[in-house]
Amino acid sequence: MRHRWIGATALACAAAAGAQGTRKPVAGIADLPRHAYPYRGDVALLITRPDLLDPIAATARADLDATLAGYAITDRTTLREMHENLGWLAMIRRDYPDVRREVALARGYADKPLDRLSLGLTPLAYADAVATGAVPGTPAFAAAFARAYAAALQPLPWSVYGDRATQNVGRDGAAGAGFFGGLFARRYQPQADGGGALDDEAVLDLVFATVIVRDFVPLKTQLVAADRAYLASHRAPKPDLWAAREVTLGAADRLTPVTVAIWDGGFDTALFPGRVWFNPREQAGTRDLDGDGWAGDVHGVGLDENGARVADELIAPSPAIAADQAALIDRWVGFEELGEGDATPAAERAQAFFTTGSVAEIGTFFDQSRWVGGWFHGTHVAGIVARGDPAVRMMAVRRNFEWHQPPRRPTEAIARAYAQGYQDEVAFMRAAGVRVANMSWTVDIKTEYEDQLAANGVPPAERAAEAARLFAIEAQGLADAIRSAPDILFVCAAGNSNNSAAFQGSVPAAFDFPNVVTVAAVGQDGVPTSFTTLGPSVDIAANGFRVESLMPGGRHVRTSGTSMATPNVVNAAAKLLAVRPSLTIAQLRALLLDTATPGDGGVRLLNAQAAMARLRPAPAPIPALSSTSRHSAGE
Repeated sequence: MRHRWIGATALACAAAAGAQGTRKPVAGIADLPRHAYPYRGDVALLITRPDLLDPIAATARADLDATLAGYAITDRTTLREMHENLGWLAMIRRDYPDVRREVALARGYADKPLDRLSLGLTPLAYADAVATGAVPGTPAFAAAFARAYAAALQPLPWSVYGDRATQNVGRDGAAGAGFFGGLFARRYQPQADGGGALDDEAVLDLVFATVIVRDFVPLKTQLVAADRAYLASHRAPKPDLWAAREVTLGAADRLTPVTVAIWDGGFDTALFPGRVWFNPREQAGTRDLDGDGWAGDVHGVGLDENGARVADELIAPSPAIAADQAALIDRWVGFEELGEGDATPAAERAQAFFTTGSVAEIGTFFDQSRWVGGWFHGTHVAGIVARGDPAVRMMAVRRNFEWHQPPRRPTEAIARAYAQGYQDEVAFMRAAGVRVANMSWTVDIKTEYEDQLAANGVPPAERAAEAARLFAIEAQGLADAIRSAPDILFVCAAGNSNNSAAFQGSVPAAFDFPNVVTVAAVGQDGVPTSFTTLGPSVDIAANGFRVESLMPGGRHVRTSGTSMATPNVVNAAAKLLAVRPSLTIAQLRALLLDTATPGDGGVRLLNAQAAMARLRPAPAPIPALSSTSRHSAGE
């Protein structure tokens, strides 16, 4: 992940604070101030006109330097991100000694082996090529870059870099001005139109895109060739530790049905016959026949992107999406497969689209893919939860995120609707006997509030205060809901931003509650993925890389994320309860954590087989709380 968020006060104030030795304390993301950079006009133009972006980038660089001077930041992931950003800001002004300096600093703050060894790999190779005296844009420079990049790749161990090299072949092939214009310009154009300014993240994304288009797209052939050469010389089977840890339950097992909430964007219940929770007192539709306040709650309940109650189990497409929904989904699958390094027909079609499509066409795709993500996600999660478990009964508990572009403006009414809706949904779960809830999502002040306020033209100071106020309402409602259900284990995704969930304040991942387990993502070999969020709030890790499951309608697709790791833990928890339904939530949580094994990067790896082995010989008492828990016995 290149960056998530940076901010700064006015340069003079921060410099004065640094000079006085009174650096401002930073406990979390909310303590970092916000910035806006005046700009009106076509945002896509900035990607192909570095001369227009240069003065904005120079101010952003000064603000970053001021932040480092004026704020006492101790979170290593934030410091790594800030120096990564400074490296790209050095690239755009062609200051290659500074590129080397910032990459070295960023690597010094990196905790993952992948980041420590390969962060800034392409900028460093570019700087090496410049050092030969070759002129960028010439065949001699391309050859010098190819040599430098290949020389940097070859020593990297396959166990660390293999997954990234596989992914790069597809990703590099799609890169171009149209791709980045469609990805970023459409996202940030509402800021320029609505408020006449771009925020920190927008500027840093545009700097990154500009450098890629200017410096690295002309070297795409060399990049892909070097990655392919690395794959050819290093590729080797990785150990798959998950097969030996898997538990499969069958008809011969004496099982008790276990109700599990798939708290997500809804899922295609038709794909899981016999494994879906059913309310015999209700019928599908918009009438509340059983008088519980929820209409059509045959297989569960739901909230839309504004926190209002809905009866449908899947999010409906807009008319524009419905007009060509099949083509959109195929392209989205191809885009996912490109990112996973899969050479499929859909991936080839997607690459052709991103290579030849216009900024407008690609921008429309990225806008509409936000809907696809909400439509697809819960079904993929449900498929992982249901694997090998005939006793699971999955309840659809829908929670959709705002997917329109530009987004609607967050309001207190929406925040309070979410806060109340969470409590209502959890009350429904408790009444139905849910034992485990899968929460493959996070809410944070930046994504759900500041970004959307920025897109609606709200200036930085007002935006920060309003976002903090609204986020606090929603986060408190979610916390109250989870605390109200000590008889449910809430299993939460850590996040995919390669940072600290605790520092970012992402909920529910940062909650330190006795009935919450937060899950990081590792690959098949147990090594943390490049994207997974870690930090003190993470309890356990599971397979979250190229995990195969279903999408609505039954198509199989592989995708990666802590969203995929989380249902692997839920799958194990539900199986344990099916075999021993008398387990308390404290016992279940302790059983999962105590049988997890140490892994790279300080994570503990799920071991469903070991957890089940503790039950089947039985009936040895299970300690109420684990020594590996984040909670004391008095809580």
